Amino acid sequence: PFEESDVPVMVGSDNYPSSVSISQQRLIWASTKADPARVFMSEVGDFYTYNAHEISKPDDCIDFKLPITRFAKINHICEMRKLLMFNSACEWLVDSASSVQGLTYETIQAYPQSYSGSSERLKPIICNNSLIFCERTGQAVRRFAYDISNDGFAGRDVSVLSASIFENNNIVDWTYQQFPYSTLWCVLKDGTAASFEFMEEQD
Repeated sequence: PFEESDVPVMVGSDNYPSSVSISQQRLIWASTKADPARVFMSEVGDFYTYNAHEISKPDDCIDFKLPITRFAKINHICEMRKLLMFNSACEWLVDSASSVQGLTYETIQAYPQSYSGSSERLKPIICNNSLIFCERTGQAVRRFAYDISNDGFAGRDVSVLSASIFENNNIVDWTYQQFPYSTLWCVLKDGTAASFEFMEEQD
C-alpha cells in the first residue's frame, strides 16, 4: 500500500486529477495540483485498487512521474493503440521497455515524441487512425500518428495552408463530426467558426 507520506490520488483538495483515461485494463489518473507531472495507474482489472506489494507483481498499481522540468502539467491522456500523454511542452509515448511484458512498475518508460506542446483546454480528438491535437497557442492543428520511418509518433501541421484564419484568432473549443464528411468544427476567439474536412486517405 501507499506509504503514509505518499498521499494517494483523490485524497485532499490538492490531489484531484485533471486527466483521466483507461489503458491496458488500468484506470489512469494524472496531473494533480500538488504534483502536476505525477501519474497513478490502478491494478490491472480493478480500477479502484491502488496497492503495491513488497515483492512486486505485474498487475500491481503503478505510480510514476513524467521526466519533465518545464510545463510539467499533463494536459491530456489518450489511448491510441499506445498510451500517449500531452503537456504544454511536448508529446509523450508511455510504453513498456519489455517486448514480452506489458506496463508494470519495472518496465514502464516515457519517451518524448515531438515538441509542439498541446493546448490545455482542447482535448485531442481521434479521427479514424489518427489523433488530432491543437498546439498550446491555439493557432495550429497537428495530426499525431505513428511514423514508421522514425519508429515513433510525429506531429504534422495540417493547418499550414489555412494559417491566415488563425492570425490573432485562436481556437477556443472544437468537436468532431465523423459522418458524412469527417469534419472538425472549431470555435474561434472572435466568435466565428472554422471547419476542416479531415480525410486521411486523401491526405
